[in-house]
Amino acid sequence: MYIKKLEIKTIAKTIRSISFNDSINIITTPENDEQGNNVGKSTVIDLIDIALGAKFDSKWKKFSTAIQKIINDSQVFIELQITDGQREHTLKVDLANKKYFVNGLPKKVGEYGDNIRDLLFEGVPNNIRNRKLIPRFLILELPSNEERVIRYLDFNSSTQNEMLGVYEATYAYFLNDSSKRVQVSELLDERNIQFKAEKKGKSVKINEAVEVLENSTRNLKGYDEKNNQIKEYQYLIDQSQSLQLEKDLLESEVQQVGVKTDEEIIKILISELSNQLPSAQEAFQKIVKFNQSREQNRRNYLDKQIINIEKEISTTEVKLQKIRQELDDYVNFSEKKTFDFKKYNADLSVNFKKALTVKVEQSSEVNISDKQINSLFSGDVIAHFNKILEQFTREIIGVSYSVEVNQDLSPEKRAVPLVFVDNQGSSTGLLHQLEFAFTAAVIAMNTKRKFPKFILQDINEVTDEDPFDKMFEVAKRNKIQFIAPILSSKLSKEIKEKYPPVLTLSNDDKLFEPRGR
Repeated sequence: MYIKKLEIKTIAKTIRSISFNDSINIITTPENDEQGNNVGKSTVIDLIDIALGAKFDSKWKKFSTAIQKIINDSQVFIELQITDGQREHTLKVDLANKKYFVNGLPKKVGEYGDNIRDLLFEGVPNNIRNRKLIPRFLILELPSNEERVIRYLDFNSSTQNEMLGVYEATYAYFLNDSSKRVQVSELLDERNIQFKAEKKGKSVKINEAVEVLENSTRNLKGYDEKNNQIKEYQYLIDQSQSLQLEKDLLESEVQQVGVKTDEEIIKILISELSNQLPSAQEAFQKIVKFNQSREQNRRNYLDKQIINIEKEISTTEVKLQKIRQELDDYVNFSEKKTFDFKKYNADLSVNFKKALTVKVEQSSEVNISDKQINSLFSGDVIAHFNKILEQFTREIIGVSYSVEVNQDLSPEKRAVPLVFVDNQGSSTGLLHQLEFAFTAAVIAMNTKRKFPKFILQDINEVTDEDPFDKMFEVAKRNKIQFIAPILSSKLSKEIKEKYPPVLTLSNDDKLFEPRGR
């Protein structure tokens, strides 16, 4: 299956139409354009990937603000035509409204992906999804090391069963190991039996290990929550100190409360005493009793306030004690209250591994052994694949590379099922070439069944002096369609004449803003 055409459209017009041949398709910049950035070369690959079922949101973040505005304002959609030489199929994605169509029929996201998988591949096990196939092998991005050339798949590495389900089986499928199809099917069935049992509660779920940690007495919560607890602790300390100060002031005020009589009142009483002795004495006594009552009420009020504050202080101390107990292993409360992330992370790892080990052992009745996984790849199939890979790497790189089954498929780490025999250390340019050669060898292994015959590789400004002509020759000879954005300055005059670019973009003629628009 080849890619025939990509069109960027609105209801009113076609913004850009790009036709591809079934051989070498270069997307580049004008010869005098030394930069060639932000004109849409790599975006072509992203749009093709979206049409092939890539998650839209992750690609949307890569688009510039200008492109996002055009898409939303003009209600842009894309159409990708693919063909096997006899029949053509149109994959449409409404970018503005996130709607999907196959040959004009609307599809839900999951259904859209399954349709693409069935159009491109033959005999894929149902549990290998479309997005486990295309982005891992056919759309090549800059690898960070030699292992990344043999692409990782997304999986939960806690059990070998998970690894097998979408990992080794995928490679066994790609290498077309017909002798192992029955075995792969049986192992997948065994895995599915386990998962169904987990759903019904008949066996222990591996992810219950997480619940073990969450419910343990030493509950290791997240970093943010720990920091929030530290902040709460400091707030409670401040609150406790403030309450204690308020209590001290109230107690001081209580001690100062007494029976007091205004001196001016006494003077008045004395001056009148000679004329009205009996009545003056009576009035004086009333004033004294009133003042005593007022001061006693004040004392009672202050005592109640002190009792309430003592209750608040006690409640605060309980909260502080609780936080101190929870954070005691990670915070030195006698010094600056900072969280010890290093110790937290180490304890989290140890506890998780302990809990996980228990759960794995409890599920051992359906566990799949390393021997079973390694035996998915027969020696004859690996030898056949290496024969092709060695030829391609020798032509492109000048050195023969081969792979072998990885003998260290440990559940504790993300290990690729195949590894290169000799790790010689690789430059960026060599990794690009090695990545292309590996993928081309996979495609060459599948010439006798329905299989994508295209490679998309973004190799523009990240590497110098790649032997593009040798890569192109391998693709052309093996009838592999190669679509690649490459800066003009990376291509010789001879290559441009031999493989004329299918699209040239510039700052005056951007992908979404064609010249003359």
